Amino acid sequence: MISESLYFTYDGINSKDVGLLNVSIDNGLFEEVLVSGRKIVEDKIDGLSRPYFKYIEHDPLEFEVHFYFEETYDTDKIRWVARWLTQDVYKEMSFSANPDKRFFCLTTSPINLTHNGLEQGYVSMTFRCNTHHAYTPYIQSTITEIQNEGIIEVDNIGDMDVKPVFILNKKGDGDVYVTNLSDGGRKFEIYDLNNKEEVRIDNALRRITSDQGNLKYSECNRTYLKLVYGKNRLKIEGDCDFRWECRFNLL
Repeated sequence: MISESLYFTYDGINSKDVGLLNVSIDNGLFEEVLVSGRKIVEDKIDGLSRPYFKYIEHDPLEFEVHFYFEETYDTDKIRWVARWLTQDVYKEMSFSANPDKRFFCLTTSPINLTHNGLEQGYVSMTFRCNTHHAYTPYIQSTITEIQNEGIIEVDNIGDMDVKPVFILNKKGDGDVYVTNLSDGGRKFEIYDLNNKEEVRIDNALRRITSDQGNLKYSECNRTYLKLVYGKNRLKIEGDCDFRWECRFNLL
């Protein structure tokens, strides 16, 4: 019986339905990149032996995979698999051994077919991700009704900070303030909202939109927020229905 942990999903298609398995072709053990490579970016100053540290630059994740055909293949199936796996934009990918760990990736290497001449074999390729980490599935919180003031807790289940999307539906005209008490009291402010106006605040893209068609950049302090690793206590001031959504970042 084939282990269910050997299947994968790419661009919404499960390899089980296609008849492909993720296999190891070496010693039977699977090898995966746990943390991508990184390098130190620094400036060297004449006369100083110690360089000036600037920041860390992360390499996008890359991994090599081998997909085995459970049954024999023909020309049409090979062509279909090649079209499926050679996308021109990043597509979501997960492996059934850990389905809640998601990658956005595309192939960068040639797709090589290794076979025995009897239409049995496997294809090999390298995938490159859009960043140096994986993600959780997209998570949407329940709605919290805020009357005047309230505090909600958000558990960052990832391994690093993340910048979420906030969605608030104003009750009555006025302002709304969101403060992350777990991040030094960093505070986002938005002003002069109308009754029943729904505003979407994308902290990662620094984009604020309203269902009333007007952008709100001139009516906020532009202090965008993040969720730090672990528990976050968000203090929300102003009558509204509040919720958040994001993918958390995974190593």
